[in-house]
Amino acid sequence: MPKTYADSMKGWQHRLRALNDNGDEVIHLQSKRVKLQGIYDGMLEALRDQAVFKATKQGASRRVEELIAEGNKLDTFLCVGLREHYGNGNEKLAEYDIQPFRGRRPATVNPPPPPVEIVK
Repeated sequence: MPKTYADSMKGWQHRLRALNDNGDEVIHLQSKRVKLQGIYDGMLEALRDQAVFKATKQGASRRVEELIAEGNKLDTFLCVGLREHYGNGNEKLAEYDIQPFRGRRPATVNPPPPPVEIVK
Protein backbone atom coordinates (compact mmCIF):
# COMPACT_ATOMS: atom_id res chain seq x y z
CA MET A 1 0.00 0.00 0.00
CA PRO A 2 1.50 3.37 -0.99
CA LYS A 3 2.37 5.74 1.79
CA THR A 4 0.86 9.18 2.05
CA TYR A 5 3.03 12.26 2.43
CA ALA A 6 2.09 12.37 6.09
CA ASP A 7 3.06 8.72 6.63
CA SER A 8 6.44 9.22 4.98
CA MET A 9 7.18 12.40 6.88
CA LYS A 10 6.11 10.91 10.19
CA GLY A 11 8.44 7.97 9.58
CA TRP A 12 11.31 10.31 8.57
CA GLN A 13 10.78 12.46 11.64
CA HIS A 14 10.89 9.40 13.91
CA ARG A 15 14.02 8.06 12.16
CA LEU A 16 15.79 11.42 12.32
CA ARG A 17 15.06 11.74 16.04
CA ALA A 18 16.42 8.25 16.66
CA LEU A 19 19.52 8.91 14.54
CA ASN A 20 20.18 12.13 16.46
CA ASP A 21 19.75 10.40 19.81
CA ASN A 22 22.12 7.57 18.81
CA GLY A 23 24.49 9.53 16.60
CA ASP A 24 27.66 8.17 18.25
CA GLU A 25 26.61 4.55 17.58
CA VAL A 26 25.79 5.07 13.90
CA ILE A 27 28.41 7.64 12.94
CA HIS A 28 28.86 5.99 9.55
CA LEU A 29 25.27 6.98 8.65
CA GLN A 30 25.70 10.66 9.58
CA SER A 31 25.96 11.92 5.98
CA LYS A 32 22.74 10.14 5.02
CA ARG A 33 20.99 11.51 8.12
CA VAL A 34 21.99 15.04 7.08
CA LYS A 35 20.68 14.37 3.58
CA LEU A 36 17.36 13.03 4.92
CA GLN A 37 17.08 16.05 7.22
CA GLY A 38 17.49 18.31 4.19
CA ILE A 39 14.79 16.44 2.30
CA TYR A 40 12.48 16.58 5.32
CA ASP A 41 13.02 20.34 5.70
CA GLY A 42 12.46 20.79 1.96
CA MET A 43 9.18 18.86 2.20
CA LEU A 44 7.99 21.06 5.06
CA GLU A 45 8.77 24.16 2.99
CA ALA A 46 7.11 22.73 -0.13
CA LEU A 47 3.97 21.85 1.82
CA ARG A 48 3.83 25.37 3.28
CA ASP A 49 4.25 26.83 -0.22
CA GLN A 50 1.53 24.52 -1.51
CA ALA A 51 -0.87 25.75 1.19
CA VAL A 52 -0.06 29.39 0.40
CA PHE A 53 -0.51 28.83 -3.35
CA LYS A 54 -3.80 27.03 -2.75
CA ALA A 55 -5.10 29.94 -0.69
CA THR A 56 -3.83 32.41 -3.28
CA LYS A 57 -5.46 30.42 -6.08
CA GLN A 58 -8.77 30.32 -4.23
CA GLY A 59 -8.61 34.07 -3.68
CA ALA A 60 -7.76 34.68 -7.33
CA SER A 61 -10.60 32.41 -8.46
CA ARG A 62 -13.03 34.29 -6.25
CA ARG A 63 -11.78 37.60 -7.69
CA VAL A 64 -12.20 36.27 -11.25
CA GLU A 65 -15.80 35.28 -10.49
CA GLU A 66 -16.51 38.74 -9.04
CA LEU A 67 -14.97 40.46 -12.05
CA ILE A 68 -16.91 38.27 -14.50
CA ALA A 69 -20.20 39.07 -12.74
CA GLU A 70 -19.41 42.79 -12.63
CA GLY A 71 -18.28 42.79 -16.28
CA ASN A 72 -21.42 40.95 -17.43
CA LYS A 73 -23.65 43.49 -15.67
CA LEU A 74 -21.76 46.38 -17.24
CA ASP A 75 -21.84 44.74 -20.67
CA THR A 76 -25.61 44.28 -20.44
CA PHE A 77 -25.98 47.94 -19.48
CA LEU A 78 -23.87 49.00 -22.47
CA CYS A 79 -25.85 46.80 -24.87
CA VAL A 80 -29.10 48.35 -23.68
CA GLY A 81 -27.58 51.83 -24.01
CA LEU A 82 -26.38 51.13 -27.55
CA ARG A 83 -29.77 49.74 -28.58
CA GLU A 84 -31.39 52.84 -27.13
CA HIS A 85 -28.93 55.15 -28.91
CA TYR A 86 -28.96 53.53 -32.36
CA GLY A 87 -32.37 51.95 -32.29
CA ASN A 88 -33.24 48.31 -31.97
CA GLY A 89 -33.00 47.52 -35.69
CA ASN A 90 -30.03 49.65 -36.74
CA GLU A 91 -27.34 47.64 -38.56
CA LYS A 92 -24.68 49.72 -36.76
CA LEU A 93 -25.34 47.44 -33.75
CA ALA A 94 -23.60 44.60 -35.60
CA GLU A 95 -20.37 46.58 -35.31
CA TYR A 96 -20.70 46.20 -31.52
CA ASP A 97 -21.44 42.47 -31.87
CA ILE A 98 -25.11 43.04 -31.04
CA GLN A 99 -27.75 41.35 -33.17
CA PRO A 100 -30.01 44.03 -34.67
CA PHE A 101 -33.73 43.32 -34.67
CA ARG A 102 -34.59 42.49 -38.26
CA GLY A 103 -38.25 41.70 -37.80
CA ARG A 104 -39.99 38.44 -37.49
CA ARG A 105 -39.94 35.92 -40.25
CA PRO A 106 -43.22 35.68 -42.02
CA ALA A 107 -45.21 32.75 -40.86
CA THR A 108 -45.26 30.02 -43.41
CA VAL A 109 -48.80 29.51 -44.49
CA ASN A 110 -49.53 25.91 -45.17
CA PRO A 111 -52.04 25.48 -47.94
CA PRO A 112 -55.28 24.03 -46.68
CA PRO A 113 -55.59 20.31 -47.21
CA PRO A 114 -57.58 19.28 -50.25
CA PRO A 115 -61.23 18.63 -49.52
CA VAL A 116 -62.03 15.06 -48.81
CA GLU A 117 -64.81 13.61 -50.87
CA ILE A 118 -67.04 11.26 -49.09
CA VAL A 119 -68.18 8.49 -51.32
CA LYS A 120 -71.42 6.77 -50.44
